[in-house]
Amino acid sequence: MSVGPSKGRLSLLVLGVLMISPLTKAQEQQPLYLMPAAASVQIGTGRLVVDSKFSVGLTGYTEPRLNRAIERFLRQLSRQTAIPLATKPGATAKAVLVIHTDHTSKEIQEVGEDESYILEVTTAGARLSAPTPLGTLHGLQTFLQLVEVSPDGFAAPAVTINDKPRFPWRGLMIDSARHFVPLDVLKRNIDGLEAVKMNVFHWHLSENQGFRVESKKFPKLHEMGSDGLYYTQEEIHDLIEYARDRGIRVVPEFDVPGHSTAWFVGYPELASGPGPYEIERKWGVFDPAFDPTTEKTYKFLDQFFAEMAKLFPDHFFHVGGDEVNGKQWDANSKIQEFIKVHNLKNNAGLQSYFNKRLEPIVSKHGKSMVGWDEVLDPTLPKDIVIQSWRGPDSPRKKRRGSSAVNRACGRNTLIQRILTHASGRATPQSQSVCGLRGKSWTPLQCIHAWRHSPIGWSGSASRISRITVRCFSASPARALRKNLPLSPRSPASSSQ
Repeated sequence: MSVGPSKGRLSLLVLGVLMISPLTKAQEQQPLYLMPAAASVQIGTGRLVVDSKFSVGLTGYTEPRLNRAIERFLRQLSRQTAIPLATKPGATAKAVLVIHTDHTSKEIQEVGEDESYILEVTTAGARLSAPTPLGTLHGLQTFLQLVEVSPDGFAAPAVTINDKPRFPWRGLMIDSARHFVPLDVLKRNIDGLEAVKMNVFHWHLSENQGFRVESKKFPKLHEMGSDGLYYTQEEIHDLIEYARDRGIRVVPEFDVPGHSTAWFVGYPELASGPGPYEIERKWGVFDPAFDPTTEKTYKFLDQFFAEMAKLFPDHFFHVGGDEVNGKQWDANSKIQEFIKVHNLKNNAGLQSYFNKRLEPIVSKHGKSMVGWDEVLDPTLPKDIVIQSWRGPDSPRKKRRGSSAVNRACGRNTLIQRILTHASGRATPQSQSVCGLRGKSWTPLQCIHAWRHSPIGWSGSASRISRITVRCFSASPARALRKNLPLSPRSPASSSQ
């Protein structure tokens, strides 16, 4: 059948439209590179241009923290685009981005507060709505991530985002004890936590290699146990306020009964073996441990925890509890006799006894006790938070029904299991998050895979309400270069 010239041209035109249309649609609906992924995203048509006229207005509840957040937001947006912008909130009627916050959040931030927000972007403007300032903080970071170069200059795509976190506890642990980490580095990391909507800074502050907090009650802790490298109480208070401004809680960790050599440099009478003691200069698990059989240990810890409970306002207080090798306990005849008299069976039983004595002390000062999975014992109160670093089997074997489980992304838990599960063998990438013990990072896809199906957790993912990435300072160089170890892997742990 012959085709005339006009029909031929029409056929080619229709074919061209069919070929171009899918491409055009794909161009209009480019994927959004949000970190972490939002709970709900509806992509619209067009884009909101960001130029020198861009401004922000506030409605509803306001507070100084929100004003400071908007100033940070505008400064960052100006840096991203090289467009000079006013750094103060403007008149709402003329604002390009209108922010509405319903009410205040808790004075001392708590687990489970409403962190949700809705961000609506159209070609005419944008609106960010949130129940609390925490959601507003997260929404501002999402807007920053949306802005990119377009044919019209810098712009944010038209979109409606309805977002809330999957996990109420999304943390990063930084070890400032083995090697001192300067405050400016810590603050830089807290800025990074804000950028990816994480909300807990877990601060590891005592170790064999150093005790990093000023204690006015027991000054020999920092005077003799830190080489002069410690944080004053004023500096700690400032850092806590800095973190709160960014929607981040600060949870301190003071490791007992092991990982405790630095405590004994100034107070050797608390140890299970004779002194004198010196700060350890190498990485590893060392023998010194608190003596759980003497009342002076509990009196000391009671007074010390009382001081720290006032300094750190968060409800949670981490007591460590990991890697007690028991060698000092084995070598101490008095301690071995105590084990026999109290029918404790072995050193594990002695550590359980220690934890049972410790928990009421922590609770007495208004705190909830957190410990590594070695702390877990069937007879301890179920509201203790267990941070599992050795894998899901460890807490599961000891007790079922814990009220909260904190998965610490580390060498033997999340990372190694995912890579072994996925490939059947360890790969060159099967190394730990944040340089744990000198090792490298974990592929992003492994953490994303884990969040959909917690490998080895036997379908009980709903009990995992807390995720923490751990960053140990195995060397001075690593301590100094700790700069946003959470990007891009850690945000996956807080994604929806």
